Amino acid sequence: MTAVYDSRTDRGIADLKAALAQAGLLWMLALRDIRARYRRSTLGPFWITASMTATVFGMSFVFAALMNRDYQDYVPYLAVGMAVWSLLTGMIGEGSTALINAAHVVKNTTGPLSAHVFRQQFQHLIFYAHNILPGFALILLVGHASLAGTLLSICGLALTFFAASWMGLLVAVISARFRDVPQIVVNVVQVLFFLTPIIWNPADLGRNRFVLDLNPFYYLVTIVRDPLRGVLPPGHAWLVVAAIGIIGWIVTALVYERVHDRLTKWL
Repeated sequence: MTAVYDSRTDRGIADLKAALAQAGLLWMLALRDIRARYRRSTLGPFWITASMTATVFGMSFVFAALMNRDYQDYVPYLAVGMAVWSLLTGMIGEGSTALINAAHVVKNTTGPLSAHVFRQQFQHLIFYAHNILPGFALILLVGHASLAGTLLSICGLALTFFAASWMGLLVAVISARFRDVPQIVVNVVQVLFFLTPIIWNPADLGRNRFVLDLNPFYYLVTIVRDPLRGVLPPGHAWLVVAAIGIIGWIVTALVYERVHDRLTKWL
């Protein structure tokens, strides 16, 4: 007989295992949350796509001229970069409040606490599927798309999601104890946006290349964006993202195991 998880007695590692065992259910709940958010609207979830399209064309009109970039190449570059960045900021920025927002559920149920964080992260993966549509359409239009590049980009997306998921869980745990952390995360993410090549090209840095080398978000973005654009990412980028994911999850799991029994009290 399979043991039933109980957050009152079980610890952090068991919590994570129980949440991952419910991945299918959490995905369905994430879909339901998005449908509920856009219920009775004309476009439904495709308002996400429309919003991203307007943002990309508005920004590219200005920044392509400021940076003296070819508009045809710059728009797909920005569109895919913005889609990946929205995924990362959603998983981490909104992830910081995932447990706080679910406090009423956490206090009245005995299910795995981390499930609330993973459910929120699945929502942003679905958002990404809508946000990437303008970029993918533009890449098809300019003729840079290929099956191999698309498959490699999907592999990069899976690795990036794995590497970013622990960040969302870790900030959610810290935010449960220190309520100023969500505001700090929002401000840090805003600064990182300008330090990550989303609106600008890595080649623009010249001698200041160290800004990229020390920025983990550059690697998280580039292994998803470059293959889709028909560009092969640097080989070490894959290793860096894998290391970020593995080391990050080991540290996060240890922290979660240690503080798990206090989370309900903090909330």
